[in-house]
Amino acid sequence: MDRYFEGRQIVVSGAGRDFGRTVALLSARAGATVHLSARTAEAAERTAATITAEGGTAYADACDVANPDHIRRWFDAIARRTDRIDTLFLNAGRWEEETDLEAITDDAVGDIIASNLIGSILMTKSCLPLLRAAPSPDIVAMVSICAVPGYVESPAHPVFYAAKHGLAGFCDIMAERLRADNVRMTALYPIDFDNIAPDAPEWDENRSPSGLVTARSVWGAIMFALSQPPECRTEKIVFKGKRWDQV
Repeated sequence: MDRYFEGRQIVVSGAGRDFGRTVALLSARAGATVHLSARTAEAAERTAATITAEGGTAYADACDVANPDHIRRWFDAIARRTDRIDTLFLNAGRWEEETDLEAITDDAVGDIIASNLIGSILMTKSCLPLLRAAPSPDIVAMVSICAVPGYVESPAHPVFYAAKHGLAGFCDIMAERLRADNVRMTALYPIDFDNIAPDAPEWDENRSPSGLVTARSVWGAIMFALSQPPECRTEKIVFKGKRWDQV
């Protein structure tokens, strides 16, 4: 499993920090060539530099996934580098610290929906030709526990809830319709989790059962889904655990 991604072409959005960076680093350590983006070129290049320093291969691009022009430019650049994509990680999306609907601007409402929902749709659309060219392609989408029907416990902003419910619906229908193309789609519904970085000493520490889910567990769930044979589709993974305000 250490070199599970050997020779694979992996695309990761929102890889400048947090869990997107974790996915990029661990994919490269597992042997993948990583095509990563962040909102700024500087953030993307920092992650790529870490991968290169560890002996991996990464290409960095600036891409604000709320901007369709940025998405088109990014995937044009990817298509010039590779003839296929083995795995697309839909990770980028804006989080809003405010909780009240009236507390944010109209532009912020549009940005939350664009980055979490529209951007994921457009990245999937742009990526499909190169995914179809891969032997066993996968799409992994970071949705949210907020998209589970009836779940209202998170203090997340209402627009974030709305965007993630939209993304969940998109994943549901695409998982079904992409079967004909042998493209698997896995939607992750994580609850609050501790974004420990894989290059931090705490990554391998044993955790208390009373603590938060960690990024290591989320990555483990992803690897479980991706390591199944092509005929096995793990289309939804819902995480249970404590929220930040409970620990």
